[in-house]
Amino acid sequence: MRLFRGEGQADRSRRAALTTEAGGQGVANLVRSAARQWKQDQRTHAYRGHQRRAGQYGLGGLIDDLYMVRRDGLEAVFAQAMQSVGITCEQLDNNMVQGYPDFKLSYEGCPNIIVEVKSRESETTLVSHNSAVEVLSAAILCGNKDTFCVTLCSPGVEPNVPSHIEACGLLSVVEVSDLAEAIIRVYERKLTIEELFDWFCTPGIATKADLPATL
Repeated sequence: MRLFRGEGQADRSRRAALTTEAGGQGVANLVRSAARQWKQDQRTHAYRGHQRRAGQYGLGGLIDDLYMVRRDGLEAVFAQAMQSVGITCEQLDNNMVQGYPDFKLSYEGCPNIIVEVKSRESETTLVSHNSAVEVLSAAILCGNKDTFCVTLCSPGVEPNVPSHIEACGLLSVVEVSDLAEAIIRVYERKLTIEELFDWFCTPGIATKADLPATL
């Protein structure tokens, strides 16, 4: 994951390790570009697998939208996905108030979760640290200071972000491809809603690798 990072120290380390007389600093930049392309290819591969599995549950359109839709449209898709599995998804951000987070998730027996949806138009542009942590201040504004927060990122999050926010203990970032995996597992009866809430509350980043092992 270090190959993706764009902050100063990562750039300096990459140049020191990969700069050569023959290739110059361009080699380091090429490696970073190749690593980003690899991550994009991984999303494409995951999308194809998710479409195949989602078809039998009539979820093809929802999965399509999770991967492809951006901005306000993605907020609507996320709400639809939550409601489809029985989770109450209350919209907090509206024309009446400013600075509130997008949603509050609730399910009987589970602690509430505050969610902010962040997206970038380009497949190669990722959600930054500043954007990922905005949900924390937004949660305070709406009276949810100690509520766990999630930032849903499309197409993904800058790789340096999870390690920077993990110590906070109240924030997780989730990429859309991992959310799609979780939603499909709920429909496959391989993941309960309680387990989904626990997964959302993984400090740092919640990935499909963090989902409970399926039999």
